[in-house]
Amino acid sequence: MPKIPTGAKLKPYLDNFRRTFQDKFVDVENLQKGITKGQFELPDAVNIKQAEELYHGRTGERLTEFDENTARPLIEEISALNIGPNLPWVKAIGDKYYKGRKNPDGSDRKFVPSRDIFDLYAIARHGTERNQLIAQRTPELTGRGSGLTDAQIKSILEKEIPEDVRARMEPARQRLVEMSRRALADRLAGGLINRETYDLLTTRFQDYVRLS
Repeated sequence: MPKIPTGAKLKPYLDNFRRTFQDKFVDVENLQKGITKGQFELPDAVNIKQAEELYHGRTGERLTEFDENTARPLIEEISALNIGPNLPWVKAIGDKYYKGRKNPDGSDRKFVPSRDIFDLYAIARHGTERNQLIAQRTPELTGRGSGLTDAQIKSILEKEIPEDVRARMEPARQRLVEMSRRALADRLAGGLINRETYDLLTTRFQDYVRLS
């Protein structure tokens, strides 16, 4: 049986999801900056930093509901993928994409196959469309604006992660995309982003997830 985090062990995972989907706006802010550098100005962009402080108060009451109804089931679904750490292809991905990574406190980041391979898969699915948009705005970043090159994305989605594993991860990835869209809708409703930014992220990006 897969080892699924519960109770206190689940809290760090829930906290990470909370930071990603409820409390942090770094990805949207960075995308705005990237688009602006590419000579495409977002009209009258809201002050993300000030709006974030207001948003914390408005969303505090929703955090428990978010944990129970949204984050917890997805975390459990990802953990239940039960991707074995000793498989050759898993070791290869760990060495190629995660070796040497650090936690925010500077400690070594442990490679967790089910979580990290799912994360890599979701980012790769979004990476192509991200690369295309950034290339239009910032030509010098053509083919690599998402942090993954087009060649890396192709390799991840066609070779490095086996087809049967990708198929098993796809339902959870679709739920993650939907979570991301709901988070953007919350930010729009809370005044953190304007309609044009929201439309850009939800119309141009069909597979939007926050980049790690």
